[in-house]
Amino acid sequence: MKKSFAGFYAPSEAEFQKLWEEGTIIFDANVLLDLYRYPKTAREEFIAALEKLKDRFWIPHHVALEFQRNRLSVISNEKKSTEDAYKYASTLISDVQKKIDSLQIDKRGLNISAEELIESLHKANTKFIDAAKAAHDQQLDISSSDPIREKIDFLFAEKVGSCPANQEALDKLMHGGDERYALKIPPGYKDEGKGKNPNEATFIFNKLKYGRKFGDLIFWRQLINYAKENKVKGVMLITADNKEDWWHNEFGRTIGPHPELTHEIMSEANVEIFWMYSPSNFIRHASNRIDAKVSDASVKEIEDVSLSAVENLSNIPNATISRQDLAKFQDEFNAWLQTNEKIAPKRKIIRSWFANNDVFNNNWSMTRDKNRHFKTLMFLKTIFGTVTFNEEPFPKFASLNESPPLGIEVISKKDLFELSYDDDMHSEIDIKRKLFWGDKLSIVFLVEKNNATYHDVSFHLFIKDEINSIANKYDYSSVVVAIEHNDKIELIART
Repeated sequence: MKKSFAGFYAPSEAEFQKLWEEGTIIFDANVLLDLYRYPKTAREEFIAALEKLKDRFWIPHHVALEFQRNRLSVISNEKKSTEDAYKYASTLISDVQKKIDSLQIDKRGLNISAEELIESLHKANTKFIDAAKAAHDQQLDISSSDPIREKIDFLFAEKVGSCPANQEALDKLMHGGDERYALKIPPGYKDEGKGKNPNEATFIFNKLKYGRKFGDLIFWRQLINYAKENKVKGVMLITADNKEDWWHNEFGRTIGPHPELTHEIMSEANVEIFWMYSPSNFIRHASNRIDAKVSDASVKEIEDVSLSAVENLSNIPNATISRQDLAKFQDEFNAWLQTNEKIAPKRKIIRSWFANNDVFNNNWSMTRDKNRHFKTLMFLKTIFGTVTFNEEPFPKFASLNESPPLGIEVISKKDLFELSYDDDMHSEIDIKRKLFWGDKLSIVFLVEKNNATYHDVSFHLFIKDEINSIANKYDYSSVVVAIEHNDKIELIART
């Protein structure tokens, strides 16, 4: 049975040992890009572990291409992140001082000196500012030399697959992609939405026209072709992509690679052992298998970068969330409120979520009402990439992964059966779109309650038809439908 259904079995311990000793190790582009996101020590330890294995590395041409195309964007985003932290640290003490002053502690007979408190806070905050500035100054700039890329060049020298010889060869790698995606054959069907906007659906490299939505499929087929041509028997794939079109997930747990991937690479390339690791699991196993010196702190930092926010928040409202995440969210959300209240005063009701200033409590958890916007933001990041509150009154969010940014308007619905979107609603949104935003706009319907019918296959097909009709009729970049249930937000359908 195991031979016929290999995709449902993990390798044996002997096979794992052989894979680590002899297997070809292949990386997805997101792993290489994450090196820019890791803290310095974690990055150095990760690279040191890679150097022990570099003789068995290989990456498809498309991985290297995606790395080069997205490198500057990642550097820019990381630079902005440290800049935001520095700005936050610089203004934090003044906000705290205002709140302490409002308490009039010196007049309450508490034998507590407000002046001493402020002085202590100033000293602590100075260290905070210095640390944030040091992190910001250490971060690469897009115009500076790039020692990380130099290290990647060294690790993968002469280990990159060749570029498709011509458009015909590239088209062959993408051939049948739409049919595969329609049948949910991995990998890549979760990227189907990248082809919606014709202006963003393709890109040119070396005079060849690539379909963006077929990136994972091109990568996968280049991998299979290499394994077949070189008679590779063991393949270890490291990817930071955590979507269901790569992984086999059951009951909230990741079991291993998607069974269809294992079956395809074994049947088409005669690969005998295939396994996938996330970067954190790879480095965790490397510390045991090849005696790589990686600290627990570095493993945790790598894991924090790799895991999606939705996974981190899977147990909301009881999940423990880092203070940094909450601080950043509260800061962004309050800034968004201040901007929008000038135009939409009714939104002041949202401020009641933070009225008692108890967004931080003893275990840094959040109540259900307070975390809903936070959870929505985290969900959107898994769909659209880097997402932030929009500075303009419309739309609510903006995805910075594209240029120009993609607007995202979230529309709450009490029930999915109320998923009506008539011309009146569109007219209202279109007026705002023309006033505050450009043409690139996505609509997200977020349903507030669950219903068993929502999980019925025929209902899914009905919803898919509905949102495709909405997207096409009103020229939206995409339409997304999600439901909130069991303290999670679950994607139901998207164009």
